[in-house]
Amino acid sequence: MNTISECIQKAIRSGYGVDFFVTEEGLTYKKARRVYQPEEVSIRNFYRFEGESDPADGSILYLLRTRDGVRGTLLDAYGIYSDKAIAGFVKGIRSIRKLQPRSGTRMGGVIMVVLAVLSAWWIGRRLFARSIK
Repeated sequence: MNTISECIQKAIRSGYGVDFFVTEEGLTYKKARRVYQPEEVSIRNFYRFEGESDPADGSILYLLRTRDGVRGTLLDAYGIYSDKAIAGFVKGIRSIRKLQPRSGTRMGGVIMVVLAVLSAWWIGRRLFARSIK
């Protein structure tokens, strides 16, 4: 994923449809019936974005899940421009996961192993042939 909007769209398709925001009381969203505290929230994944012209102009997108199952996103600036309320709330969250991006298929790993074995065989054969001479 290259842009924030692409990442948000994928998150929505994956069930993270709520747009969270932080208030003085805690984490909430439009039409919410309650406010969540950091111990009631887990970060399921997060993505960091840098500005095209200025790396300091960055953002971070959190995919959150509340204890009662509400899933959504929380967007913040990254670094010195981050929102203090959001940063304080996120610091209080104890459950944080970072999923690694998936490669296209597992076939790539199999191909790499086969190439490594063939390379080792070929090098070994060449070295053995030299030692016989």
